Amino acid sequence: MEEITGYSITWMYALVKRYNELGVEGLGDRRQLNQGTQPLVDDIQQAQLWQALQEKAPDGGLWNGRKVADWLSKVTGTKISRHRRWAFVTG
Repeated sequence: MEEITGYSITWMYALVKRYNELGVEGLGDRRQLNQGTQPLVDDIQQAQLWQALQEKAPDGGLWNGRKVADWLSKVTGTKISRHRRWAFVTG
């Protein structure tokens, strides 16, 4: 079926279930209803990070992924992975 429709079996079952629950209205594009999650950093924290990156890292050396993640974790109070840090640097 996937070769014909382009949809996986799992997605087809989800559509059938939604159709059975909501009728034709359940089949529409619902992406606009998904507001997503709250950003990990707000605009002020993003600006603070940008300002911090203009200076030397807290240890006096160059910034790297671990230092950015540690800085963000301290500012936000939330553990931020070093793998996510460049999302905040590059926008």
